[in-house]
Amino acid sequence: MKYVFINLKNFAVKNVLIFILFIVCAVTDVLIILFSHGAFQNFKASKDFEKQKKYVFNYTFSFGDIIDTQEDSDGRILSYFGTDSITPVQLREVLDKLDDNSKASMPGMYFSLMFDQDELKIDECFDDGQPYLMSAVRIQYDEELNDYSLYESYVDNMSIRKGRYFTKEEYASDENLVVLPSGAKDDMIGKNVELLGKSYKVIGIFGNTVQEEFQVPFKTLGDNCTISSISFLDDNALDTESFFKLKKAFSEVLTCNVNFPPIDTIDMTEIKFYNSVIFMSVAVAIASAINLAMLFRYIIRSRAKQTAIFMLCGCTSNKIRRMYIAEIGMISVTIYVIFALVFNYALLPKLTLFFEYIKVAYNFRVYMTIFGIYIISIYLFLNIVILFTNKRSPVKMMKERGK
Repeated sequence: MKYVFINLKNFAVKNVLIFILFIVCAVTDVLIILFSHGAFQNFKASKDFEKQKKYVFNYTFSFGDIIDTQEDSDGRILSYFGTDSITPVQLREVLDKLDDNSKASMPGMYFSLMFDQDELKIDECFDDGQPYLMSAVRIQYDEELNDYSLYESYVDNMSIRKGRYFTKEEYASDENLVVLPSGAKDDMIGKNVELLGKSYKVIGIFGNTVQEEFQVPFKTLGDNCTISSISFLDDNALDTESFFKLKKAFSEVLTCNVNFPPIDTIDMTEIKFYNSVIFMSVAVAIASAINLAMLFRYIIRSRAKQTAIFMLCGCTSNKIRRMYIAEIGMISVTIYVIFALVFNYALLPKLTLFFEYIKVAYNFRVYMTIFGIYIISIYLFLNIVILFTNKRSPVKMMKERGK
């Protein structure tokens, strides 16, 4: 190992430009290998996810004993209707148990809340008496806020007749704000109304298409409300791991049954996923290994006299080969570890802006698989280069120009 460190020092000091070029190439190769896998997997995942979204939107799950089902024209069970219900507080407790990755990958949720009309007590908001009212909740995880907030597709297609709708920050907060149905009087904007046992400030009135629905921030809904069923929204598809975590979270919080219909999920850990890791990584890693091996060939030839002296002193070709392998191995392993961390924590969050599903392509097992492929490729091609470069006799190498 002593001579390995000496060679590394001499490599960096006496061949500065080649050393820098070698480091730059190694760093570039690592980043290209990691990105290539993610870009390829993003393409595959996007097709699977988009195909599944149209089914996810129809799935509804319920609580308690199953009393009825709903099927589509193909006989697929889309919904179960149960005998029990949960509260918004319990639902928030379930969602809080999920990790950030699961929250981000899960589709949004929709549910409606029914009330005894005597509970609402907002007759003064309407000219012709209070209509039958319900509250609809559409929540979607917002990574910027690290919380559940507005369902963006609904906001894009929603109309407000008077006032305004919630901001993302308001809807994710516990601020008592309310948007009233279209039949509410215009002069209610800015006033406070008694709703669900609390005082809410009116900030907007829906357009004519929303005649019975009022909305308040999700966190302001308490135990005085009940949820009998929940539907998935179509902003995302369900991956198997996140769905399993959701079911586990429900079982930890609730004592009643949770009736999920037979949902098709996307298993991001299945065999074909890791086949794509190997396929892409091997292809790029071989090209990278050849590039680094040919670059290191220059260094080997520049050490011809040193190698010849080692051999004349009794050092075998096999020991010299292992010394060179250890030298490049130390550089390659160090660079991979450092820039895999840089890629995961600095570059990957930025790439999700352009590749929607790229984040699901990476986990610890993937990084280790790519690492193994990268190192093995370098090892194999470097051995070939060393074998052919050092095939000459010590006398011939002594006659060559070298340092």
